[in-house]
Amino acid sequence: MKKIILYFLLLQPFLDILISLQQRYLPNTISIGLIIRGIFFFIIFVYLFKNHGNRKYLYSYLIFILIYLLYDIFILNSTITELSNIFQIFYLPFMILFFSQYEDKKINKNLILIISFILLNTLIIPYIFGFGFDISEYYVNKEGFIGLYSGGNEISAILLCLLPISLIYLKDKKKILKVLYITEYIVCTLIIGTKVMFFGSIIICSYLVTKSLLINKKSLKKKLVLTILAIISVLIIIPLTPIYKNYITSTNYYNVTSLKEVFTKENVDNIIFSKRLSNAKKIKKEYNKSSITKRLLGIGRSKILSIKDIEIDILDIFYSIGIIGTTYYLLLLFNIILNTRFYGIYKNIFLFLLFISCFSGHILFKPQVSIYLALLFFLNKYDRDYNKKRILLVSNMYPSTKNKHYGSFVKNVYYLLLDNNYIVTKNTMSKHENKIIKLLAYIKLHTITILRGLFGSYDYVYVHFISHSSLGGIIVKKLKPSIKLVLNAHGNDVVADYDFEEKNINRSRKYLKYADTVIVPSNYFAIIVNKEYKVSNDKIFIYPSGGINSSKFISIDKELAKEKANLDKNYSYIGYISRFEKNKGYDTLIKSINELKSNKKFNKYKYIMVGTGSEEDQLLKLIKKNKLEDLVIIRNMVTQDDLVYIYNSLDIFVFPTYRKSESLGLVGLEAMACQIPVIAANNYGPTDYVKDGVNGFLFKPKDYKELTKTIVKVTNEKDIDRIIEEARKTALEYDIEKTKENILKVF
Repeated sequence: MKKIILYFLLLQPFLDILISLQQRYLPNTISIGLIIRGIFFFIIFVYLFKNHGNRKYLYSYLIFILIYLLYDIFILNSTITELSNIFQIFYLPFMILFFSQYEDKKINKNLILIISFILLNTLIIPYIFGFGFDISEYYVNKEGFIGLYSGGNEISAILLCLLPISLIYLKDKKKILKVLYITEYIVCTLIIGTKVMFFGSIIICSYLVTKSLLINKKSLKKKLVLTILAIISVLIIIPLTPIYKNYITSTNYYNVTSLKEVFTKENVDNIIFSKRLSNAKKIKKEYNKSSITKRLLGIGRSKILSIKDIEIDILDIFYSIGIIGTTYYLLLLFNIILNTRFYGIYKNIFLFLLFISCFSGHILFKPQVSIYLALLFFLNKYDRDYNKKRILLVSNMYPSTKNKHYGSFVKNVYYLLLDNNYIVTKNTMSKHENKIIKLLAYIKLHTITILRGLFGSYDYVYVHFISHSSLGGIIVKKLKPSIKLVLNAHGNDVVADYDFEEKNINRSRKYLKYADTVIVPSNYFAIIVNKEYKVSNDKIFIYPSGGINSSKFISIDKELAKEKANLDKNYSYIGYISRFEKNKGYDTLIKSINELKSNKKFNKYKYIMVGTGSEEDQLLKLIKKNKLEDLVIIRNMVTQDDLVYIYNSLDIFVFPTYRKSESLGLVGLEAMACQIPVIAANNYGPTDYVKDGVNGFLFKPKDYKELTKTIVKVTNEKDIDRIIEEARKTALEYDIEKTKENILKVF
């Protein structure tokens, strides 16, 4: 089997030469290419039937063949031509199905280079020695040499397909081999003279150069100079090429005297599309007047050839096999592609040639081209990144220049996955205040998720903030069940603090049914997701929002910390670091401070509150109302480095939240890592790690009087050294390096 396939691939150029000679000198005989490629197709089909787990593609094709055969016998009456057409159209999907699972290390980039050189030399040698064929034999208004091959577009498409793979392979090879290949390729591009070959080569080379410039910026200036010189060279060479001569020949043939006349409707068809649009119009007219049956199953290849084939592949396919046939073809092709791992340069070449087939013929359903297109899927498997897990990360929150801390956890996870050898594509949006811009951003987020999820060969779609970001991922999961959907809960996407947030809960309830894995920040949230959303425990992973960096958040000298934090060394400090939002408990703390100001022991204490939020004005009013302006210091945007100094300036850190959606609270852990005593409200996320009297202190939520008593208690605590030591030990359990294993297990 391996020898058959290897020799079959190596002999492709020579088989195409034989087919070309047969078409010219023995035109009414059965094509040798049809026989050999037909036998190969049969071998592949039998191999797939024996070895492919999912035979639905094979059975569906056999059913389609049977239906079409009956249709051909009773309606079209042109069995050989129509069966040949069906064979050619469906050659590509089944070659992709085969090569995407076939393995043989002898089929590699080196083999592709050998085939490339065979193709190039079977064009150049005939040209040098004056034998071979011109495109002008078929088109009176065109010039170009195609050697011993049968068509310019086919050989152009094959060479374009092999070009980037050959160039990538030659990157680390001897310079003489590179120069030889590039020289031969340029010569062939010039002598063939097709628009496909000329402009396709420029686009592919531009893509490779741009990619190289972005990856390696060290030699950017040198590469830019070389690129500019290459562009200038192309502009100089164009007037000497067949492509330019073809333009002049065509303009003369159609009596076009100015550039403006080229862009009339008629001349766009004549010169740019080589009358393909006119041919399409004629075929469409024939199709429109045909019966319903013929519209559904096609007017047949024979009828198209009797008028003149369009040479735009998808239209030739559509009119020959109709609505039902084309729908089946596209479903089969895309279903097969979607179930393969296909990405990078291989995917881009394939998509580029699909794009070309929309303007030019003999690419999509010519077996001689289909084989090389299918080989892209095979070569992709041997790419060095092929076995790496591929993750599409989706989130409605990600840091921006304006909002540097918004969604910073998502950013940290993105880089954590990259650092651990995953291939991660980020599809995120930043914070927007304008409602219309926000709506458009969400539409974009979900649209890109769907497109990338379906066509991007990802193993996982990993979504942050379930209620708002999951829609695109759910659609992908429904259409492509093989992909794993990972949903990461954050707060009020699964726990509502207010009535208007119930809509979040309803959406999340629907979305969680599709999740393969649900990541939650704490045990508190794990219980909620299990009990209220009926997600089984084996699907739930606890990952504490990235954890904390215990090498950054450490205990340092209090006097030094106050100096760095720009705080008066003559005072002791009690701190609050959180957003100023409803139910975050800032009001509880202010009421407690108001009580403490009458306690003489706290005459030398001040209170620092770090954060921003929608209730900052209410906080300032509360401070003013209680005449605490001299005692309370407000800091808004603070960097992680500055936070370390603020934590270490404190005698006590207060975490008074009574917000239901408080999933964990990393600030409490950061304070504990800095060995600062933590007082937390005895509810929700913080209770996952604060144990009263063991590593911190708890008080009754909202009860400012109990908070006051607890603060006084902490200042008198004789065993405080033991408690802060235990606090540091607890914080280390949430260290980034330790907790990252939890999330890596998910993937």
